[in-house]
Amino acid sequence: MTQEYPLITVTVATYRSLPFLEKCLQSIKAQTYSNIEIIVVDALKYDPEEQKKCKEIIEKYTTYVQDGPERSIQRNRGIKDAKGEYVLVLDQDMYLTPKVV
Repeated sequence: MTQEYPLITVTVATYRSLPFLEKCLQSIKAQTYSNIEIIVVDALKYDPEEQKKCKEIIEKYTTYVQDGPERSIQRNRGIKDAKGEYVLVLDQDMYLTPKVV
């Protein structure tokens, strides 16, 4: 008998996140629980070169959603788009230890 594990969505609200973003996303990918969907909601309304670098990082780990002028709208968008049975909401400068999810 196989046990099914529910999908868990981790949504990350970001803005000007270049110094933190990759470490945050790596910490999500490093979870011991593997049935995880990652949604990054980035305002992408800042320096064009920084935007491009952030978008490239995001696309290495997941698809991204461009939305919202501020955090609460970004969080709500990530939750709205989540397919998981459970949702974990993070900010760009939060890092997870391997067994958080």
